Amino acid sequence: VLAATGRPLLMTVRINGQLARFDGAAIQTHLLELVDAWRQRGLQPAALEIDYDCATARLPEYTAFLRSLKTRIAPLDLTVTALPTWLASPRLADLLAVADASTLQVHAVQDPRLGLFDAERAQDWMQQYAQRTRRPWHVALPAYGSRVVWNGQGRIAAVESESALLVGGVAQELMAEPRTMARFVTQLEKAPPAGLAGIVWFRLPTGDDRRAWSLSTWIAVLQRKPLKEGLAVQLVAAHPGQPARDIRLDNAGNADAPLPLRIRVRQGRSAPAGPDGNTCTADGINGYTLENDAQGRYLRLSQAGLLRAGASRTIGWLRCDDAAAPDITLEMGS
Repeated sequence: VLAATGRPLLMTVRINGQLARFDGAAIQTHLLELVDAWRQRGLQPAALEIDYDCATARLPEYTAFLRSLKTRIAPLDLTVTALPTWLASPRLADLLAVADASTLQVHAVQDPRLGLFDAERAQDWMQQYAQRTRRPWHVALPAYGSRVVWNGQGRIAAVESESALLVGGVAQELMAEPRTMARFVTQLEKAPPAGLAGIVWFRLPTGDDRRAWSLSTWIAVLQRKPLKEGLAVQLVAAHPGQPARDIRLDNAGNADAPLPLRIRVRQGRSAPAGPDGNTCTADGINGYTLENDAQGRYLRLSQAGLLRAGASRTIGWLRCDDAAAPDITLEMGS
């Protein structure tokens, strides 16, 4: 499929940024083997990109590696990804002088407590980067979310994105909301930094990646189309002929929508109340918990996330007397 597109292919290889020992010769040999494997499959890479999130102190070693690698892969272009933390190093200029092009990553580069993406910081990093390089460069923007888990000592135990890691602890969902990124792209197009050649989106949406944007949302952002969320909540029969009903969220829009913080469960006055004032038993699931306040019962969001465009999620259930069921209404709120 890639070969049939006729488009130039960029082969990107990620190197573990936490390697205790960087064996440059062995890594170069492996990279050349990967390039040959592509060619044997009928793929002709136009460039090789190295994604190596090394510590700033290792930039001289990394630059020497890139200089040697470039002579071995010629005539392929050599590109690299760069981190904002490198901006403070005087060694960055030497590295960027070796590469034919580069990509600045502005997402997931800080303490997770600060979030996945900050538009103001990203703009500042891009302006600084534009002053440091004389070659074409791209900016990498997020189209995904991550679940960060902290252990009992307050340290990061795991970062879960493409696949579940099943690590216990205190967790937080971080998201790059489509509307936020669409606004950022609009501002970027109005006043692009010097030398900016385009945007690299991470990650390509797939059906089994539940934290990536939906394909329709991603395409809408790419094509600069208006994002329309279509969230609605309703009661649906769990099983025919049974009193149990599911509380379901649907998103009929073209944009992935943030899950609502509260779903109010209101019971009509005509329904006969039990000793506790409720005629229905209920509970929340899939990131929602059932709680009570002075206004009655509601489902509270306990785990932030996005509901993909065109998707549905069951967030709770109700079991009511037949007389009470028609008097139940659901309201979304903040």
